[in-house]
Amino acid sequence: MFTGIIQELGKVINTAPRAGGIELQIELAKLAERVQLGDSISACGACLTLEGLEKGKGRFFLSEETLSKTWLGSLKVGDRVNLEEALRFGEPIGGHIVQGHVDGVGKVVSRRPEGEGETMDLEAPADLERYLLFKASIAVDGVSLTIAASQRQRFSVALIPLTLEKTNLRLKKPGDPVNLEADLLGKWVERLSNLRTS
Repeated sequence: MFTGIIQELGKVINTAPRAGGIELQIELAKLAERVQLGDSISACGACLTLEGLEKGKGRFFLSEETLSKTWLGSLKVGDRVNLEEALRFGEPIGGHIVQGHVDGVGKVVSRRPEGEGETMDLEAPADLERYLLFKASIAVDGVSLTIAASQRQRFSVALIPLTLEKTNLRLKKPGDPVNLEADLLGKWVERLSNLRTS
């Protein structure tokens, strides 16, 4: 479980094929001092298990399921990834509850200046349209954001200067993929409503 508040930007230092998926190596900074083998770490919104850690380099495995649900299979050496360690009981939830279970891959449509920050327009897969509600939370590449406007599969989010500074969203260009996870609360409301009407 995560909160969508990114702790640092990791740098991909190696990717290699491995039976059933891809092995990914990411250079960690302060997180290397806090995590240990077996810990869950959100990498651009996908919950990954830390399989190895040596001299600040974390090793992860991208399974076929992860590759099918996210854009992480296209990572290249030098790419930057949003990182967040799992939430600990008693810590503040600065964003919203993020499971690290990516619902689908969207794409950046456009971005434009808005005051000191920016507005980013995105497009989601058709099956996520029902969750794109005004003021609802959404995780975009693991970043907790609020939907500022939506119309069908298109939605907009505001990126404040701190978000641009601390996350890889500042590097995203129109057409680039992003991992999307809809708000868990909305999914539970939908599920319970369906049970009551069935």
